[in-house]
Amino acid sequence: MMDGLILTHAGLLLLAKAQTGVSLHFTRVAIGDGTLSEGQELQTLPALISPKMNLPIESILVDGGGESLVRCRVQNAQLEEGFFFRETGLFAQDPDVGEVLYAVENRGDKVTHIPSRNGSR
Repeated sequence: MMDGLILTHAGLLLLAKAQTGVSLHFTRVAIGDGTLSEGQELQTLPALISPKMNLPIESILVDGGGESLVRCRVQNAQLEEGFFFRETGLFAQDPDVGEVLYAVENRGDKVTHIPSRNGSR
């Protein structure tokens, strides 16, 4: 459905603050299995629809083409129940309101199954 993350309204506001000198600090990545409802827009989401895992950020790199690459690792060692990975959220710290969903993606029917720690669904 989407090819990459898009900024949420909260993310755009935080980016504008960063342009005035506020530090832009990414806190985590989350993934889930949520499906967008009819008429629901990614930009307005305050959080993932159905979060399943929080992932620590391992590194952030600038690709030289005007974009950044946020790297994290999915590990299912603690996952009790598998799920169909459909949505991704990048969170950042807003100094005025706390942690916000900065950018989000929902892949619709282009899902990947993440098995539970014992390999079953």
